[in-house]
Amino acid sequence: MNRKRIIKVSFGVCLVFIFVMASFYFMDTPRMATAAESTTWRIATIQSPKYQIVQELESSFNKITELTKGRIKFQVHYGSESGFKANQYISMLEKGMMDGALVPVSTVSGQYPWLGSFGIPFICPDPKIREEMMDAAKPMLDDFCSEHGIVSLAYPILPDQWLVIYSRRDIKSLADFKGMLIRCYDPNTIALTKALGAIPASLQKSEVYMALQKGTIDGAITGDMAAKDMHMDEVCKYIFQLNTLFMAQIVGISKKAWDMVSAEDQKIVRDVIKEFDKRYWMIMNDIKRQEATYDYAKSHGMTVILPPKDVMPVLLDARDSLVNDFVAGKDKKQKEIMGLLSKVLKKYGY
Repeated sequence: MNRKRIIKVSFGVCLVFIFVMASFYFMDTPRMATAAESTTWRIATIQSPKYQIVQELESSFNKITELTKGRIKFQVHYGSESGFKANQYISMLEKGMMDGALVPVSTVSGQYPWLGSFGIPFICPDPKIREEMMDAAKPMLDDFCSEHGIVSLAYPILPDQWLVIYSRRDIKSLADFKGMLIRCYDPNTIALTKALGAIPASLQKSEVYMALQKGTIDGAITGDMAAKDMHMDEVCKYIFQLNTLFMAQIVGISKKAWDMVSAEDQKIVRDVIKEFDKRYWMIMNDIKRQEATYDYAKSHGMTVILPPKDVMPVLLDARDSLVNDFVAGKDKKQKEIMGLLSKVLKKYGY
């Protein structure tokens, strides 16, 4: 073999070697780039950015972005911005159509009846035991999320102290409810409305203000904080108090989105949301906060109405009927969740 041929062969071998090494490099490059790139989790909530729990969560989201050095960012979609209704949130997360959500369990109790336990009127008679009752329910909520491809991070209750009816009319007796058209949001509030002699109406939360303003409906059932958050003081003069609000929500991330981030970042997310959960319960259990529940409403000309003597027995009868029907339901989980909640109630003499 002459010298020129040897040089050509050597040169060819070098080219092949360079090509092979380059192939290995570029095969690995996407993986290294993915690890360094950031991901933006799209979070859905039916609440407004002014809602207390949303503000607390967004503060935690900002901290997660800071601690992950921008590897996890958040984009929160309020109200109907996500394009999904609240009763679609579970299937939405299961399919990975959004990355996360704040899911009010009442909105999906039609599909999963046992979740309606949290909305049974007067199921939690004392705000002081709400946290313990929620702790009792956590194992079932954890299993539920796991079954539906959701990584559960926390179960904060709605920040409202009371479930109330915002009313355009003054209510002095049970008879005043007759014929009132009242917006409801789940089977429990529908049953309560019917028991009072009123007519249930189905409206999205975003439609309530306009309906009250126009007089399309006479009242709406929701939490006491809506006086400020939804500007109910502008369209209603009266607040009729029902019962202590014990409504669970799920702070969940789609497992499909969760599995795309590193174990290190997953731990950061869990640690920060754990801090949020602890801080949030401290806020909910603050006695001064509880005592100031109606301060905003009263200072804006609203009148708070406590149930008259002829209304309270009706409300309690409705509660008992709902509990009996609930426990007798076809879903075995309905009886199971009531058993867990009842243990806590019995502990405190209820």
